[in-house]
Amino acid sequence: PSNFRPYIFSLEELKRIFEPARTRNPAGDRALVYFVIYACGLRASEATHLRIRDFDGEQGTLFIENSKFGKDRLLPLHRHVVDRVQSFQDECRVGAPPESPLFPQPNGRPYRPRQLSVFFRVHLVGLGLYRATREVQGVRYGSTRLHSLRHSFAVHRLLRWYREGADVQSKLPLLSTYLGHSNI
Repeated sequence: PSNFRPYIFSLEELKRIFEPARTRNPAGDRALVYFVIYACGLRASEATHLRIRDFDGEQGTLFIENSKFGKDRLLPLHRHVVDRVQSFQDECRVGAPPESPLFPQPNGRPYRPRQLSVFFRVHLVGLGLYRATREVQGVRYGSTRLHSLRHSFAVHRLLRWYREGADVQSKLPLLSTYLGHSNI
């Protein structure tokens, strides 16, 4: 509805959320998944369905297979994202079969989207960043949730284009395609 406003994380909040990704433990590995969700504008289900074969460090791409609306897409990645994922693979996924989860739970199985969302909420509560959905003068403001990373990616990309003086209207189809939308 038009009276809904999603939560958009600030860059400072994102730094705090992603900080644990620099450590190799379950919380750090999940923070890396949150980073990839934000950096690529992924849906939680897309991130949890990623397999080792979907990441190509040499080409700098991530293949999203059969996502919402049955679409496949190949995402070019920023070098920083490639380096972080490649480092994770080199440290934690050496010898794992191509069909294995790219970002597994400690037990080796893939996360379920809802499960990852619960971990994210607990992480935000621990950081003091969790905000519940609220309504103010008929406008519903969304909570800080995993999908807010995707919203934040889109808004931050648009803001960057505006600041760069780009023709944002002509860029919207690119953003829509990158996000896997069926239309603008």
